[in-house]
Amino acid sequence: MNAVMETVTVHAVLSEYGDALLYGTKPTYGAVPGLYFKQLLFARHEESFYGTELEIQTSGEMDLVLLPAEMVLSFFADRPLLKHVDWSFEGDAELLAQSAPALAASIAKRAYKPDFGAYRSGKLQWKWDRHALKERGIAAVLAALDRGKIRAAGAEAGEREVRKTQSNEEAYEEAMFGGRGEEEAEAEESFMAGLRAAYSAAVFQRRYGSEQAALDLRREHPKLFDRGASAAGLDEDAWLIAVGWREDAMPMRPVVRFLEPDEDRDNWRLELALQDKKDETSLVPITLSDVGVAAGSWPSAWEKHVRERSAEWLKSLRTGLPTPRVAPGTDILSRTMSGPEAWQFLTKDSPRLLDAGWRVLLPAWWQAASKKKPKLKARVKEEEGGDEKKKGGKSVFGLDSVLNFDWRIAIGDAEFSEEEYLELAARNERLVQFRGEWVALDPVLLTQISRAMNGLDKSRGLSFQDILQLQLLKKAEEDGEAEERAKADANARLEIEVQLTGHLASLIDQLGQKDAWPEIDLPQGLRAELRGYQREGFGWLAFLRQLGLGACLADDMGLGKTVQLISYLLHVKESRAVAASGSGSGSGEAARGRAGAASRGAASEAYADVRTPPRAGARGTGAAQPRSASAGPAGPAASGWLPQDDGIIRPGSYPLEASLIICPTSLLGNWQKEIARFAPDLRVMLHYGSGRRTGEAFAAAASDADVILTSYATSALDQDLLRGFNWLTICLDEAQTIKNAQTKQSTAIRSFRALHKIALTGTPIENRLSELWSIYDFMVPGYLGGPKAFQDRFANPIEKEQNEEKIGELQKLVKPFMLRRKKKDPNIQLDLPEKNEMKTYIHLTPEQSVLYEQVVKQLLKEMPQLEGMKRKGAILSALTQLKRLCDHPVLTAGESTAAEPEDAPDLDTLIEQSAKLSRLVAMVKELRAEGERCLIFTQYIGMGEMMQRVLGEELGENVLYLNGSTPRTMRERMIEQFQAQDQPAGETTAVFILSLKAGGVGLNLTAANHVFHVDRWWNPAVENQATDRAYRMGQTKDVQVHKFISIGTLEERIDDMLESKQQLSDSVIAGSEGWITELSDNALRDLFTLRQG
Repeated sequence: MNAVMETVTVHAVLSEYGDALLYGTKPTYGAVPGLYFKQLLFARHEESFYGTELEIQTSGEMDLVLLPAEMVLSFFADRPLLKHVDWSFEGDAELLAQSAPALAASIAKRAYKPDFGAYRSGKLQWKWDRHALKERGIAAVLAALDRGKIRAAGAEAGEREVRKTQSNEEAYEEAMFGGRGEEEAEAEESFMAGLRAAYSAAVFQRRYGSEQAALDLRREHPKLFDRGASAAGLDEDAWLIAVGWREDAMPMRPVVRFLEPDEDRDNWRLELALQDKKDETSLVPITLSDVGVAAGSWPSAWEKHVRERSAEWLKSLRTGLPTPRVAPGTDILSRTMSGPEAWQFLTKDSPRLLDAGWRVLLPAWWQAASKKKPKLKARVKEEEGGDEKKKGGKSVFGLDSVLNFDWRIAIGDAEFSEEEYLELAARNERLVQFRGEWVALDPVLLTQISRAMNGLDKSRGLSFQDILQLQLLKKAEEDGEAEERAKADANARLEIEVQLTGHLASLIDQLGQKDAWPEIDLPQGLRAELRGYQREGFGWLAFLRQLGLGACLADDMGLGKTVQLISYLLHVKESRAVAASGSGSGSGEAARGRAGAASRGAASEAYADVRTPPRAGARGTGAAQPRSASAGPAGPAASGWLPQDDGIIRPGSYPLEASLIICPTSLLGNWQKEIARFAPDLRVMLHYGSGRRTGEAFAAAASDADVILTSYATSALDQDLLRGFNWLTICLDEAQTIKNAQTKQSTAIRSFRALHKIALTGTPIENRLSELWSIYDFMVPGYLGGPKAFQDRFANPIEKEQNEEKIGELQKLVKPFMLRRKKKDPNIQLDLPEKNEMKTYIHLTPEQSVLYEQVVKQLLKEMPQLEGMKRKGAILSALTQLKRLCDHPVLTAGESTAAEPEDAPDLDTLIEQSAKLSRLVAMVKELRAEGERCLIFTQYIGMGEMMQRVLGEELGENVLYLNGSTPRTMRERMIEQFQAQDQPAGETTAVFILSLKAGGVGLNLTAANHVFHVDRWWNPAVENQATDRAYRMGQTKDVQVHKFISIGTLEERIDDMLESKQQLSDSVIAGSEGWITELSDNALRDLFTLRQG
């Protein structure tokens, strides 16, 4: 037997929210300290983790333990108390101890119900339902609580005696709880309010605490969550039935029927009827008087229910219907309605009746109009879906191609021609008869239809772009991606549907189905063996060219985008040669070329004339040599291209028989060599350098070439010249270069004219969705709308809200124009070796740590005084200093370390000052001992120069370094030297240092099987691009990727953030440094502060 060691009395005060404030007293000691009291009282209470999760509040000199509302009933019902303490409960604590077991039992037995009073004030709460309990004792306690009859009296012995001697509920209730004096009424009312709140919280916690249980409640009783529903005219019992909480014992239900007129259009009526619940087709018409007396012929079994409920029906109808609808006399629904009044009932009054719990029976035609989204159908005329011939001067193919169509309008089950619809709309009636059926003409809908019809001018036809967008988004909805949106606004949105001819429908289906793409023979002059997926990519490019649609080939780095495009360019040349001879199927392209040039004539007038004075004595550097004007029809004079007398070359005025490739400067040599290797029949002209041709000299040379190669920088400088031609194809390699749409370079390139535009990129999105828009605006202008419209429609909802619906919608739109394959796709079958990525964590040297902390301390000191651009500038400056410090402390003095020999630090000192450099030297020495080669990427010129010097001396080998200032010819020599299999003795080149931006794209450096990222970039996609210089086709060894991270610095925290973002999405939304400047001072302190140990 446990000995009682102390006596404690528990006191409680319930708040209006149901929380209990508890404190304890001892007979001789007084108030018990809060912490000790909490540990004592809740020592065995698992739900609060034995009191550890409970707060202690102080009121005056009293410590109060706060017990959350959801725990109050369970604690006082179970009372898991220590046995060696003599516990007693006083005041509200005693009342809780007496009532909690009954209340907890009612929750366990689901004897609760939603609180009608709380619902009417806009809240969902729960209350006990004693009528749902069979246990007499529990029901008696709940009955007393309902009546507010509670007093602090009655011991357990007394309770047992009452149970023995009295059996009826009232006697038990009186003996147990009795009544309270008037002076205690206010306290009792406060206690009851808190008890109800605690009970409701307990129901939520016990019954609907899990996500699944909450979803089940919402699904089974949706009206509990409908804040627009009205409970007017209902008592609690009727409301519980209306929300589906309690079953209705009546064998029938009252319904309101909406009846159509027979002859007179102004004779719409309402009728009250009784509907058999077992046979809902059985309806018994009745009348209801203005004093609540029902009349009619119903089964005798219904008599009692009708008499008991008819007065309630009258009250509910008066609440749900406007006063003019309720007539005096024996039939309150006897008044007829005019057309406008009938429309008012259908649109306004019937929903109010439904909210009030009534079942309203409406005509089938109205139900159809409500459920089916109205459609404006543009039916393409049959002759427009045929071959690729022109009709009335309009070309079928291309986004700007135009097709003629007729309008059809579908409302509910009725469908009208344009003439029929206009005739009905002219009546200015809401309810009209058409072919013996009633049709609802919503004025809002009429406005939407008129606006849509005006927006798509039938006289000008539908563009293929309009059709494609509508069909793709329609497929998205059919796939269920927009199901929720369709439910939300089914009545408000007008659906525009295009009814296609069989040819156009199959054409659009082809775009999204690889199996449906036509097989196109490889060009005869191709000197390459294409893999299966590469043949597929080549065929896709050629297929989209046939349709006049731009293309984005977005394969992973190293999958051979270059050879796919070269195959395509050779195909274009050979097809046009066949067309010119008039002996093959290629004639269609030649015709389209001429038609395309003609169809763009009007558009080109929108551009201002561009004056390009010829450069005297200009010489070209291209491989193609110009022919004289008299050499044949390909010459510029014969082709009709000559500057006007005023010296103006007009945009798009010259249809060159050549394609334009724009790429980064570092890739110009690679393109020349790859074209010469795989397609020697293609004549290449290089447009680059200070001696490049301009004006007539350029046109003459270009007319004798198949491919013009130029760089992004040159294309921006010579935009006036290049815009003057209508190219066969314009291709952008590393198309992400034009990602910033506002730049002059991007704007200029997007304005160039071509019969076909192609974008090559391994990363169509590096940072933001606006980059995708820029690429698409180049290859399919206007398809994704203007920049602001795209930002509002897609970028903001996706980037800020991760809107899944918008993501799906955008994917549907971009998919037909983008082909993306990844190295790990099963059908690629590259048989690439493994790529192993490793993070090498490195501690800062003591010198680096001291300098790091000084920079951070200075920045945090300045932050409170800085605002706006000054604040951003200070943060970015500190950011650069910290990143350089993580590389080497010498870099904080400036970018370059190319000091005079006598001023340069000795080699050992340089290595000792940087833990990164020390680790890099050791790792590179080790891999060189194994005869392996490596790439080393850095962001900083100074670090690159330092590594070149240190590694060159340590290894005794030639170490290459390529950055943005390296001339093109030298770049090409470096690449050849590094890739060479057999290197002369003493001239070994096995270490290649590259600037991340200058050397991170386009290069083929598969001789290396180690890749080092000495300092981290903010976007994993950029680092992955750099890694893919080595991990690509042609690589035969496993590739080891080493990422250096300084422990405890911002490098480590940025790495953590980037890792988490990569797990969420394939593309990083915020991949630049700009977001750091927006952080608060505290967030900056957390990001930058050096963490030791």
